[in-house]
Amino acid sequence: MKIIYGLAISALLYSSTLLAYELDIIPGVSVGPVTSLTSEADLIALLGKEQVKREKIELPENDKMEVTVLFPGNSEKELQIFWNTPFITPGSVQIIGTVWKTPEGIHPGISLKEMEQINQSSFRLSGYEWDEDGAVTSYGKGVLSKYTNMLFIRFNDYDAYGRISNAELATIMSDSEDFSSNNDVLQKMNPSIKEMFINFNKPGSAGYVYIPNVLGEWKIIDGVCGKVCTMDNAQISTYKGKIIQITQGSYLSPFVNLNSCGLSYYYEIEPFVEWLDNNPYITSLNLKTDTIAVNNFSCLNDSVRFISLDDNKTAVIGWEGVHFKLQMQ
Repeated sequence: MKIIYGLAISALLYSSTLLAYELDIIPGVSVGPVTSLTSEADLIALLGKEQVKREKIELPENDKMEVTVLFPGNSEKELQIFWNTPFITPGSVQIIGTVWKTPEGIHPGISLKEMEQINQSSFRLSGYEWDEDGAVTSYGKGVLSKYTNMLFIRFNDYDAYGRISNAELATIMSDSEDFSSNNDVLQKMNPSIKEMFINFNKPGSAGYVYIPNVLGEWKIIDGVCGKVCTMDNAQISTYKGKIIQITQGSYLSPFVNLNSCGLSYYYEIEPFVEWLDNNPYITSLNLKTDTIAVNNFSCLNDSVRFISLDDNKTAVIGWEGVHFKLQMQ
């Protein structure tokens, strides 16, 4: 009984007097009391049941996921936890509340110009007027580049549209390219952060959860026949060295053209060893990784699976029974 009483008192003190230093975000490491080793039970013991609730959220393809919400309904402190192992091992945290911040001062609500100052450099973000608009695609050489794959941000502040004309908006409307934050229209628009995720663990560590980057140019560097090979070695060699351009998931060339219709795109994170067990003929490509993302692009009768490795520099694509190893350019 003494142990239970002590936990209850700790929870009361913690939830009511959350100190400033306990509101810090360290991407890849912690969000306040949440680390890669913190279970839901730990959080209930620390904060109390009223501050830790489960909630189902909508995902693509009409799927649902159960997340844990901390400080539900509190506009300053609310968090959503996404689990690797349900309610035992956290994978990422969505920052809802406005008081959470990184050591550099990144938090929901800061503007594009403010982030440029913090980053000490311009950065790149996806075009507007599509499902993933305003997402940071690269921190460039700025101080935030150390958080690549651990700090995911979207400048999807729709109030900012009122600061630019329709003609100006048209110049940054795209699902097929990204833009520098020092773009004149983006500077005038000056949107703020409305979506912010923290992924735990650095690349290569156990339990690492990452947001796969498939944007850019990928060069074919090797090829191998799959279970059914419809191309001979001469044909394979013809494709070596070709460039596959992937811009916001809307175009895969020379294999599949998904650019002319309403594209749907989603990905699933898998352990590499499990995927390799189902695709043993891929071993000759000499892939080395712990985790992969199976990126599924589909559009009417056209679809393709693009397998990206967790270094975000290597990928595999299958076409007509042949699998190609790709390198980001």
